[in-house]
Amino acid sequence: PPGRKKVCVVAGLEFTSTARDRTRGAVEALSDNGIEVPESAVIFSGFDPAGGRRAVEQILERGEVPDALFATNDFAALGALGALRDAGLRVPDDVALVGYNDTPLAAAGALPLTTIRSPMHEMGRRAVGLLMQVLAGEEPESVLLEPELIVRSST
Repeated sequence: PPGRKKVCVVAGLEFTSTARDRTRGAVEALSDNGIEVPESAVIFSGFDPAGGRRAVEQILERGEVPDALFATNDFAALGALGALRDAGLRVPDDVALVGYNDTPLAAAGALPLTTIRSPMHEMGRRAVGLLMQVLAGEEPESVLLEPELIVRSST
């Protein structure tokens, strides 16, 4: 976000490819835009609201207050939102917040969450196509689909 330089990442469970890949992608995209995210600003925790809450509490206990927070899924982002509010921080005024997955809850809350939407329908369609290639004895092609930023009230 413009003017935001101190970004933390609520990364999900460290052993999952989803957490690692989304975290790496976010950190690289921020770096490409002149914002460096130190390793200490990446907090691995659960993908649920409790994990998001724990991650933010851990950040705040260190005396750090980010001005932007990216969570690798919407459920963790919603938990992070609760912890930020409990600490007296205002989203988006004090801390911009972005989730991932564009779950129905992201749009339905009192503060609609900015999130990243993966093209799930297209992913399923392509997966079936790749499976058909494998079953036909063909080498499946590598497919990369672009996510979409859905801007709402949390940024």
